[in-house]
Amino acid sequence: MRSISSKHLLGAALVAALPFLAGCGGGGGGDDASTDLRQYTGLWTGSCVKTGSQSETQVLEFRSNASTASELSGSKAVNVYGNTSCSGSPKKVTWFNLTAPLAGTRETASGTAAMVMVQLSDANNPGALSSYTELLLLKDGRLYLGNRAALQADGYPADVDLSRAFTR
Repeated sequence: MRSISSKHLLGAALVAALPFLAGCGGGGGGDDASTDLRQYTGLWTGSCVKTGSQSETQVLEFRSNASTASELSGSKAVNVYGNTSCSGSPKKVTWFNLTAPLAGTRETASGTAAMVMVQLSDANNPGALSSYTELLLLKDGRLYLGNRAALQADGYPADVDLSRAFTR
């Protein structure tokens, strides 16, 4: 009678386990989190950006419908200050309403980002509509948007801009 070596026993155990490992997807944790737009829900405030002798901040408020993970709605405010430090009261605030349906995902150097088509309407002039492509990426509790300086052929940014973080 021949004995089974530990090498063959280990190989047989791995072959027997393959269907179970394949069924669970290799431990990936389920669907790609970047495609669930509900994770972006909240009030996000951007960092102060100097624009000549002035400065501005952007505030994004994303709301999501609990029944869908594929579209955000909300508002965007651009606050312009008469100084370079974003201090005091803004001298001008422009409000926009927005919707942002999911268009897919993009692998970037910083991780997997959600691709959305942002549709803006001026809160004071609902007939004035504009739209643009955007990337959304959560990293270390911060929201990063696409780098508008480098657009791909599909019109979406190639990567996110890690120099401008939005915080909740």
